[in-house]
Amino acid sequence: MPFKFPTVSSLLKNRSAKIILNIFVVAGVIIFSYLRPFDTFENIALDTRFRLRTTQPVNDKIVIIEISDDTLNQLGYWPLPRDFHASLVDVLSELGVKQVMFDLIFTDQTDYDNEFQQALRKADNAYLPYVLDISHKTQLKNLPEANKFITPLLPEFKKAARETGFINSYKDNDGKTRWTPLFIRKDNELHPQIALEMASDYLGIPIRDVVFKTNHVLINNKLKIPTARNGTMLVNYAGYWKDTFIHYSYVDILAAYQDQLIGQKPRVDLTLLKDAVCFIGLTATGTSDLHPIPLENNYPLVGLHANVFNSIVQGQHIHRADEIVNILILIVLLFLIFKTSMRLRKKPFIAFLIVVGYCVVFCIIGVFLFTLWGVWIDVSYPLRMMVLMFIGVSIYNIIAENKRREIIERELSIAQSIQESFLPKPIKKFHKLQIASRMKAAKHVGGDLYDLQKLDENKFGILIGDVSGKGVPAALVMARAMTIFRMLVKTTQEPGQLYHELNMEMAKDMKAGMFVTSTYIVYDATNCSIKIASAGHSATLVYRSQTGEIEQYIPKDGMPLGLLSDVEYSQEETVLNEGDKVILYTDGISEAMNLKREEFGEKRLYSAIKTNSNASPEAIVEAINAQINVFAGKAPQHDDCTLIILNQSDCQN
Repeated sequence: MPFKFPTVSSLLKNRSAKIILNIFVVAGVIIFSYLRPFDTFENIALDTRFRLRTTQPVNDKIVIIEISDDTLNQLGYWPLPRDFHASLVDVLSELGVKQVMFDLIFTDQTDYDNEFQQALRKADNAYLPYVLDISHKTQLKNLPEANKFITPLLPEFKKAARETGFINSYKDNDGKTRWTPLFIRKDNELHPQIALEMASDYLGIPIRDVVFKTNHVLINNKLKIPTARNGTMLVNYAGYWKDTFIHYSYVDILAAYQDQLIGQKPRVDLTLLKDAVCFIGLTATGTSDLHPIPLENNYPLVGLHANVFNSIVQGQHIHRADEIVNILILIVLLFLIFKTSMRLRKKPFIAFLIVVGYCVVFCIIGVFLFTLWGVWIDVSYPLRMMVLMFIGVSIYNIIAENKRREIIERELSIAQSIQESFLPKPIKKFHKLQIASRMKAAKHVGGDLYDLQKLDENKFGILIGDVSGKGVPAALVMARAMTIFRMLVKTTQEPGQLYHELNMEMAKDMKAGMFVTSTYIVYDATNCSIKIASAGHSATLVYRSQTGEIEQYIPKDGMPLGLLSDVEYSQEETVLNEGDKVILYTDGISEAMNLKREEFGEKRLYSAIKTNSNASPEAIVEAINAQINVFAGKAPQHDDCTLIILNQSDCQN
């Protein structure tokens, strides 16, 4: 026998297969969370949090010295001769600057190298950069390694500088600079990032005994800096370029110092440079040192080093929650979504609103954690999984609900067949009495009832009734009432007496709030008379052919069946003449509604009876039902409808 692959439906019916499938799904979600394949979207969420938080406090000693448009316009050209740099180093040293970092590359020899070298050696506070060629194989997972310098620092400048360090940084897939390595290994030697070198000197913590942990770097057992697994630091940009740090123009400092020497008021306040930490970099429009960061698209990367220094000195780091923490958060969120969706499966819109609320609250928590404590939790991936979980559970609920409804539909169809079996077989004529009847339930099963019973050769019983409520409960009461009625119907030919006995039986086990309204008629063919008893039902209508009027018959005593056990029922009697018609109906006929919530009403019913008074009982039933359908239009049927028409064709007393 050939092997057949199991179908999805067959797998879902198997409990073990369900468990295995759920384990695979959960494992897949967790693995994806751990591997973080959607970090591109998470970076967008991170950028949003950067923009939503206010500007962070910065060290008031940090100063940005910009080689901006005005500097190039006044000094004339780029690159600036190194004697200008020598002059700036001398000026800053005279003003009491504590540290100076040049975000400029010095790889080629020029005419003024000696002047610059002497200024560096004399000041002994300058930090000069270089760029390493990082191997891409080690960039993402391990401590970065380099085989060579891309832009090596001139040896004489390296000797003259206080310290040196690399200025490498990483660009993410979207081109934004968010990360910088703290150390790069070259020839088994650790090279520090230049701002880290400056910060460690500033704090008096020498860079030695460096320990690399999963989520941080520990320097000299004193300086702890949060990092990713590959030893890179997320740059905590304190704010927009113009809103953070003190900014000076390169040329303004030189000019202001000259003003001060000749006794004029300096064009800028140079006193702020006392004990300052200065970062000198190129910020002129269109220069290659402008890059996109989370906050803005054109950000001078000299600001990156200032932010790294500020973050380390101030202890204001961004801590990215590790994979395990994010997985636990994800599991809790998915559990909440699952429980909410399952608990409110019958109220999907409310479940949707609650899930949206969960998502909003989760985003707000993510923003607050980032703003107040610098904690970065994954938001993008959990939000996607929450939405997918809600959609998945909703689809499952819909499928389960459809299956449940299919079962209920089948059971209701069976119940409908059973209920229809309680109804009498069509009897169109008894002696000279013509009979037409029709019952239409609002649902599969209904609470209306009627019966036609031959009592003897000359007497005939017609019962109509309406159980309070609709659907299955009403249908069960209807079945019980019909069963008891048929047991009692031939014990007496008096409608009032039959109701007394029927009510005694119905009241024994009737559920609170349930009752039956009913009318019972006994027709006597010997004198064409009818005896009428009512148990709280609508009036029995008799159309008189001779006058064209409709008479109402409501016996004086008649309480609905099943409310009280010992109740007396009165009855009325009248004689039918040729052409007279008796109309029995339930309130579903007169109370049929249209979309405007208007009722069909007795007035329209009477008009339909009179308009079709010369027609046969079957034709009258069809005509009344047709008028109700036209009146109701597209409005759904809200109650069971039963109609019985009796016509006295001839009577010879």
